Amino acid sequence: MVADAVVPILLLSGGYLIHHSRLFATGLGSFLELSLTLRNLLRLVVTIVSWWGVFHAFGLYNYARIREWGYETVTVTMACSVCSVLSLAFWPMALSRHPIVKSIPIVWCCTIVAAVAVRYSLRLYDMKISPRFIKPRNILIVGTGPRAQQLYQEAANQRSWSVLGFVDAVGGYCCPPDIESMFLGPLEKLERILMRQVVDEVLIALPILSCYQQIQDVITVCEKVGVEVRYFPHVFKSRVATRQYDHNPKTPAVVLKMVDHHAGCKLLKRTIDIAGAAAGLLVLSPLFALVAMTITLTSPGPILFAQERYGLNKRRFRMLKFRTMCSNAEKLQSSVEHMNEASGPLFKIRNDPRVTVLGKLLRKTSLDELPQLYNVLRGEMSLVGPRPMSIRDVARFSEAWLMRRFSVKPGITGLWQISGRSNVSFDRWMELDLKYIDRWSLRLDLEILLKTLPVVARGTGAQ
Repeated sequence: MVADAVVPILLLSGGYLIHHSRLFATGLGSFLELSLTLRNLLRLVVTIVSWWGVFHAFGLYNYARIREWGYETVTVTMACSVCSVLSLAFWPMALSRHPIVKSIPIVWCCTIVAAVAVRYSLRLYDMKISPRFIKPRNILIVGTGPRAQQLYQEAANQRSWSVLGFVDAVGGYCCPPDIESMFLGPLEKLERILMRQVVDEVLIALPILSCYQQIQDVITVCEKVGVEVRYFPHVFKSRVATRQYDHNPKTPAVVLKMVDHHAGCKLLKRTIDIAGAAAGLLVLSPLFALVAMTITLTSPGPILFAQERYGLNKRRFRMLKFRTMCSNAEKLQSSVEHMNEASGPLFKIRNDPRVTVLGKLLRKTSLDELPQLYNVLRGEMSLVGPRPMSIRDVARFSEAWLMRRFSVKPGITGLWQISGRSNVSFDRWMELDLKYIDRWSLRLDLEILLKTLPVVARGTGAQ
C-alpha cells in the first residue's frame, strides 16, 4: 500500500514541477518560492486515500486474486483510470493557478506504467531477493490429522515457516511417512520439547470438538513456557461464507459473512451509486419529461408504476418504473396466469395483452427502468446487482438456496441483463446472481455497466 501511495505523490509532484520549470532557470531562490498550501496538502491526502480505496475495491490487495500477472496488469490499468478521473474531480480548483490539469492525460499514462512497474518490482523482490534475508520461524504442529497435514503443506510453501516436527496423542491418526518421520512425541512431552528446542510458535491442528481439553492443555503449557500459540477458527465447515473475527471486547466472535465485502469497498460502491444516480437523474431529466408526457397522451392512468419488490435481506420496498401496461394490469394478473411462458416461479408473457403500444417500446429500450435511479439514490437499490423480484415470484420459491440472492442490494443491471435477460432460463438466472455475489469487485461492476449499454441498444432479451 505504501508503494501504491508513492506513485500518485511522485506523479502529481512531477507534474507540478514541470509546470514551474521556468523557476529552475531563475535560480534557487525563485524555486524556493513555491509553496504548498494546507488546502493542496489536504487534497493530496484525499487523493491518496481515494487511491487506496479504489485499489482495494478492485481487489488489488487480495493477493489470492492477483496471482496471475496478466490479470493484475489489466486490473491495475482499470484502477488507475478511475484514479485519474478522481484526480480531475479533486484538483482543478486547487490548481487553478497552476494548470497541472493539462497534464492529466500524461499523468494517466505514466500512472499506469509506474503502478505496474512498482508492483512488478515488488513481486520480483518478494520472489528473488527477500528470501535471502528472511529468517524462518521454527514452528511445532500439534496434531497429525488432516488439518495438520494441510498446515504442513501450506508451511512448505511459506519461506517464513520452518516445521520442526509434530506432537499428538499416542495412537492418534495414521499419518503419512513424511509426517511420521517428524513425530517428536505425545502431547504429554510438549512441555519438555518446548523447553529443550528453539520453537517460535505452536500451531494447534487438533479437531476441536473431540480434543477440547487437549487443546486447553496445549495453550496452558505454551503460556507457561512463553511460546506463541496459534489456533484456527475452522470449528465448523462452510461452503460459501467467509470467516471474519469480530474484535468486540465484550463479545468477541468469529462471524461467518455470507458476502465478503470490505466496509471500505461497500462505501465506495455506495458513493458510485449516489454519484451515478444523481448524474443520471439530472442529465436524463428532459427524457423523463418526454416519456412522462407521452405516457399521459397515449393511455389513461398514472405515469409511474410502483410495485413492492424484495430488496436486501428480503426487506420490501416500492420499486418505480414508467407504466408500460394498462392501469388495472395487476387486477388482471389472475386472468392471464395460464399464458405464462417462463420456467420456474417467474411470470413472463412474450406478447402480454396488458402491455400498451408505447409500453412495448419502453420495454424494448429499457427506458421503463430509468425511474429506479431514484430507488438507487434512496439506498434501496444499487446500479449493479441482482434484479429485484416481485412478491408473487418469490412466494413460489421452493428451495432455500434461492434466497441467498437477497444477501446484496438489488440492481438496475447485472450479469443477467448482459447475458440475455428473458432469453435466459430461471436456473441460469439464479446461477448468474450467485456468481455475481461470490465474485463481486468494483471491476466487475464497471464491466457490467459498460456491457449494459450495447445490450440495451440491441434490445437483447427485452420483453
